[in-house]
Amino acid sequence: MRFEEIGGESIRERTRYYIRCSVCGYMLSANDYNKLIRKANNQGWRYDRKLDKTYCMYCLMNDEE
Repeated sequence: MRFEEIGGESIRERTRYYIRCSVCGYMLSANDYNKLIRKANNQGWRYDRKLDKTYCMYCLMNDEE
């Protein structure tokens, strides 16, 4: 999340979209849906449609070992 100072007051800008790993709970977020999907793909996230679960890159690597 981003903070901006305007006239001495800080304003918090909330992210509207997020993905949470079903195993470890790590969360990836963005203000734009397409940006979030691009970010997740670049970081190696995977979605299992059969189980309806999302996995981050770290949980995928640990699962393969």
